[in-house]
Amino acid sequence: MERVVFPFGAAGEEYDPLRSLQNKIDSYNTEKVKDDGTGICCNLCRGDGTVAYDDNGSLRIRDCKCNPLRQTIIRLQRIGIYERAKNARFDNYIPVTEAQKVMKQKAESFVKDSAARWLSFFGQSGAGKTHLCTAVFTQLCEKLYLDGQYFLWCDDGRKLKLSVTEDAEALREKFKKCGVLYIDDLLNHRNLLTRIFALLLRFSTIDTTTDLEQSFLPICNLVTLIVCTNPLQDESERCAGRST
Repeated sequence: MERVVFPFGAAGEEYDPLRSLQNKIDSYNTEKVKDDGTGICCNLCRGDGTVAYDDNGSLRIRDCKCNPLRQTIIRLQRIGIYERAKNARFDNYIPVTEAQKVMKQKAESFVKDSAARWLSFFGQSGAGKTHLCTAVFTQLCEKLYLDGQYFLWCDDGRKLKLSVTEDAEALREKFKKCGVLYIDDLLNHRNLLTRIFALLLRFSTIDTTTDLEQSFLPICNLVTLIVCTNPLQDESERCAGRST
Protein backbone atom coordinates (compact mmCIF):
# COMPACT_ATOMS: atom_id res chain seq x y z
CA MET A 1 0.00 0.00 0.00
CA GLU A 2 1.38 3.37 -1.03
CA ARG A 3 2.31 5.66 1.86
CA VAL A 4 0.66 9.10 1.70
CA VAL A 5 2.27 12.14 3.30
CA PHE A 6 -0.19 14.90 4.13
CA PRO A 7 1.24 18.40 3.81
CA PHE A 8 0.00 19.91 7.10
CA GLY A 9 -0.24 16.86 9.31
CA ALA A 10 1.76 13.90 10.46
CA ALA A 11 2.15 10.96 8.11
CA GLY A 12 -1.05 8.98 7.97
CA GLU A 13 -3.00 11.72 9.75
CA GLU A 14 -6.11 13.01 8.06
CA TYR A 15 -5.68 16.58 6.80
CA ASP A 16 -8.03 19.02 8.53
CA PRO A 17 -8.15 22.34 6.62
CA LEU A 18 -9.97 24.13 9.45
CA ARG A 19 -7.38 23.08 11.98
CA SER A 20 -4.62 24.04 9.59
CA LEU A 21 -6.15 27.48 9.15
CA GLN A 22 -6.50 27.93 12.90
CA ASN A 23 -2.87 26.93 13.38
CA LYS A 24 -1.82 29.62 10.91
CA ILE A 25 -3.98 32.20 12.69
CA ASP A 26 -2.61 31.22 16.08
CA SER A 27 0.93 31.38 14.76
CA TYR A 28 0.41 34.86 13.32
CA ASN A 29 -1.23 36.17 16.48
CA THR A 30 1.16 34.70 19.03
CA GLU A 31 4.63 34.69 17.53
CA LYS A 32 5.02 38.43 17.02
CA VAL A 33 6.52 40.42 19.87
CA LYS A 34 7.50 43.89 18.75
CA ASP A 35 8.36 47.09 20.56
CA ASP A 36 7.27 50.00 18.37
CA GLY A 37 8.04 52.62 21.00
CA THR A 38 4.43 53.42 21.87
CA GLY A 39 4.43 51.59 25.20
CA ILE A 40 1.17 49.80 24.33
CA CYS A 41 1.03 46.22 25.56
CA CYS A 42 -1.68 44.45 23.61
CA ASN A 43 -2.36 40.75 24.11
CA LEU A 44 -4.19 40.53 20.79
CA CYS A 45 -1.59 41.79 18.34
CA ARG A 46 1.49 41.64 20.61
CA GLY A 47 2.77 44.96 19.32
CA ASP A 48 2.23 44.49 15.61
CA GLY A 49 -1.03 46.44 15.30
CA THR A 50 -2.69 43.73 13.21
CA VAL A 51 -4.43 40.43 13.93
CA ALA A 52 -5.26 37.41 11.79
CA TYR A 53 -8.76 35.96 11.65
CA ASP A 54 -10.88 33.38 9.88
CA ASP A 55 -13.00 34.86 7.10
CA ASN A 56 -15.20 32.00 5.90
CA GLY A 57 -12.29 29.63 5.63
CA SER A 58 -9.69 32.14 4.47
CA LEU A 59 -6.99 33.81 6.53
CA ARG A 60 -7.41 37.58 6.63
CA ILE A 61 -5.49 40.36 8.39
CA ARG A 62 -7.15 43.37 10.01
CA ASP A 63 -6.06 46.25 12.20
CA CYS A 64 -6.10 45.48 15.91
CA LYS A 65 -8.40 47.57 18.09
CA CYS A 66 -5.30 49.18 19.59
CA ASN A 67 -3.99 50.40 16.23
CA PRO A 68 -5.77 53.80 16.16
CA LEU A 69 -4.27 54.64 19.55
CA ARG A 70 -0.92 53.28 18.43
CA GLN A 71 -0.95 55.53 15.35
CA THR A 72 -1.99 58.52 17.47
CA ILE A 73 1.03 58.08 19.73
CA ILE A 74 3.35 57.65 16.77
CA ARG A 75 2.04 60.90 15.25
CA LEU A 76 2.53 62.77 18.53
CA GLN A 77 6.07 61.42 18.77
CA ARG A 78 6.78 62.45 15.20
CA ILE A 79 5.77 66.09 15.78
CA GLY A 80 7.59 66.19 19.11
CA ILE A 81 4.75 66.70 21.59
CA TYR A 82 4.28 63.18 22.93
CA GLU A 83 6.05 63.80 26.23
CA ARG A 84 4.02 66.93 26.82
CA ALA A 85 0.82 65.08 26.01
CA LYS A 86 1.74 62.16 28.25
CA ASN A 87 2.45 64.47 31.17
CA ALA A 88 -0.74 66.53 30.82
CA ARG A 89 -3.12 64.88 33.31
CA PHE A 90 -6.03 65.96 35.45
CA ASP A 91 -4.29 64.96 38.67
CA ASN A 92 -1.38 67.33 38.09
CA TYR A 93 -3.51 70.31 37.06
CA ILE A 94 -3.86 72.48 40.16
CA PRO A 95 -6.61 75.09 39.74
CA VAL A 96 -6.12 78.38 41.55
CA THR A 97 -9.03 80.56 40.46
CA GLU A 98 -12.70 79.66 40.45
CA ALA A 99 -12.70 79.78 36.66
CA GLN A 100 -9.90 77.20 36.55
CA LYS A 101 -11.86 74.95 38.91
CA VAL A 102 -14.82 75.14 36.53
CA MET A 103 -12.55 74.37 33.57
CA LYS A 104 -11.16 71.28 35.26
CA GLN A 105 -14.62 70.06 36.24
CA LYS A 106 -15.90 70.50 32.68
CA ALA A 107 -12.88 68.69 31.25
CA GLU A 108 -13.29 65.71 33.58
CA SER A 109 -17.04 65.57 32.94
CA PHE A 110 -16.48 65.67 29.19
CA VAL A 111 -14.31 62.57 29.26
CA LYS A 112 -16.93 60.68 31.26
CA ASP A 113 -19.88 61.73 29.08
CA SER A 114 -20.16 59.39 26.09
CA ALA A 115 -22.73 61.69 24.47
CA ALA A 116 -20.52 64.81 24.59
CA ARG A 117 -19.16 65.89 21.23
CA TRP A 118 -17.26 69.14 21.65
CA LEU A 119 -15.30 71.00 24.26
CA SER A 120 -13.75 74.45 23.96
CA PHE A 121 -11.69 76.59 26.29
CA PHE A 122 -11.19 80.32 25.78
CA GLY A 123 -8.77 82.11 28.08
CA GLN A 124 -5.60 84.07 28.55
CA SER A 125 -2.18 82.46 28.31
CA GLY A 126 -1.22 80.59 31.46
CA ALA A 127 -4.78 79.67 32.43
CA GLY A 128 -4.17 75.97 31.76
CA LYS A 129 -6.24 75.63 28.59
CA THR A 130 -3.63 73.61 26.71
CA HIS A 131 -2.97 71.36 29.71
CA LEU A 132 -6.64 70.48 30.14
CA CYS A 133 -7.40 70.12 26.43
CA THR A 134 -4.38 67.86 26.01
CA ALA A 135 -5.44 65.78 29.02
CA VAL A 136 -8.92 65.36 27.52
CA PHE A 137 -7.43 64.44 24.15
CA THR A 138 -5.08 61.78 25.50
CA GLN A 139 -7.61 60.29 27.92
CA LEU A 140 -10.27 59.95 25.23
CA CYS A 141 -7.81 58.29 22.87
CA GLU A 142 -6.59 55.88 25.57
CA LYS A 143 -10.04 55.14 26.97
CA LEU A 144 -11.73 54.44 23.63
CA TYR A 145 -8.72 53.46 21.46
CA LEU A 146 -9.43 56.39 19.16
CA ASP A 147 -7.56 57.81 16.21
CA GLY A 148 -6.67 61.28 17.51
CA GLN A 149 -5.50 64.11 15.27
CA TYR A 150 -3.66 67.13 16.68
CA PHE A 151 -4.23 70.25 14.56
CA LEU A 152 -2.01 73.24 15.37
CA TRP A 153 -3.75 76.06 13.58
CA CYS A 154 -0.72 78.27 12.86
CA ASP A 155 1.03 75.36 11.11
CA ASP A 156 -1.59 72.89 9.91
CA GLY A 157 -4.09 75.59 8.99
CA ARG A 158 -1.53 77.16 6.66
CA LYS A 159 -0.72 73.77 5.13
CA LEU A 160 -4.40 73.15 4.48
CA LYS A 161 -4.88 76.56 2.91
CA LEU A 162 -1.83 76.27 0.66
CA SER A 163 -2.42 72.66 -0.42
CA VAL A 164 -3.44 71.89 -3.97
CA THR A 165 -6.94 70.53 -4.45
CA GLU A 166 -6.06 66.85 -4.16
CA ASP A 167 -3.85 67.32 -1.12
CA ALA A 168 -6.36 69.58 0.60
CA GLU A 169 -9.11 67.03 0.10
CA ALA A 170 -6.94 64.29 1.60
CA LEU A 171 -6.16 66.50 4.60
CA ARG A 172 -9.83 67.30 5.13
CA GLU A 173 -10.77 63.64 4.95
CA LYS A 174 -8.08 62.79 7.51
CA PHE A 175 -9.47 65.29 9.98
CA LYS A 176 -13.12 64.49 9.22
CA LYS A 177 -12.67 60.76 9.76
CA CYS A 178 -10.59 60.79 12.93
CA GLY A 179 -12.06 59.90 16.30
CA VAL A 180 -10.89 63.02 18.14
CA LEU A 181 -9.83 66.31 16.56
CA TYR A 182 -7.85 68.67 18.80
CA ILE A 183 -7.47 72.16 17.34
CA ASP A 184 -4.85 74.05 19.31
CA ASP A 185 -4.21 77.80 19.31
CA LEU A 186 -7.20 78.68 17.17
CA LEU A 187 -7.58 82.27 15.98
CA ASN A 188 -9.61 84.56 18.20
CA HIS A 189 -12.39 86.02 16.10
CA ARG A 190 -15.97 84.80 15.89
CA ASN A 191 -16.36 85.03 12.10
CA LEU A 192 -12.90 83.63 11.50
CA LEU A 193 -13.75 80.73 13.77
CA THR A 194 -16.70 79.57 11.72
CA ARG A 195 -14.93 80.25 8.42
CA ILE A 196 -12.04 78.10 9.58
CA PHE A 197 -14.41 75.23 10.35
CA ALA A 198 -16.08 75.65 6.99
CA LEU A 199 -12.72 75.46 5.26
CA LEU A 200 -11.42 72.62 7.40
CA LEU A 201 -14.43 70.36 7.23
CA ARG A 202 -16.19 71.68 4.14
CA PHE A 203 -19.30 72.92 5.88
CA SER A 204 -19.63 75.96 3.66
CA THR A 205 -23.26 76.45 4.73
CA ILE A 206 -22.35 77.44 8.30
CA ASP A 207 -24.02 80.76 9.10
CA THR A 208 -21.43 83.01 10.73
CA THR A 209 -24.17 85.09 12.31
CA THR A 210 -25.47 82.20 14.41
CA ASP A 211 -24.47 81.51 17.98
CA LEU A 212 -21.00 80.04 18.38
CA GLU A 213 -22.33 76.83 19.93
CA GLN A 214 -24.59 76.20 16.95
CA SER A 215 -21.68 76.49 14.53
CA PHE A 216 -20.02 73.51 16.20
CA LEU A 217 -22.94 71.11 15.85
CA PRO A 218 -22.56 69.93 12.20
CA ILE A 219 -18.88 69.23 12.78
CA CYS A 220 -19.48 67.23 15.90
CA ASN A 221 -21.78 64.83 14.12
CA LEU A 222 -18.57 63.49 12.58
CA VAL A 223 -15.87 63.72 15.23
CA THR A 224 -15.31 64.61 18.86
CA LEU A 225 -13.90 68.12 18.78
CA ILE A 226 -11.58 69.84 21.27
CA VAL A 227 -10.69 73.51 20.78
CA CYS A 228 -8.14 75.63 22.62
CA THR A 229 -7.86 79.35 21.87
CA ASN A 230 -7.47 82.83 23.28
CA PRO A 231 -10.67 84.72 24.19
CA LEU A 232 -13.01 85.76 21.41
CA GLN A 233 -13.10 89.50 20.81
CA ASP A 234 -16.48 89.82 22.49
CA GLU A 235 -15.48 87.66 25.47
CA SER A 236 -14.28 89.05 28.76
CA GLU A 237 -10.82 88.29 30.08
CA ARG A 238 -12.06 85.55 32.35
CA CYS A 239 -11.35 81.91 31.51
CA ALA A 240 -14.41 80.12 30.23
CA GLY A 241 -15.06 76.50 29.36
CA ARG A 242 -17.90 75.38 27.14
CA SER A 243 -19.01 71.88 26.39
CA THR A 244 -21.98 70.04 25.04
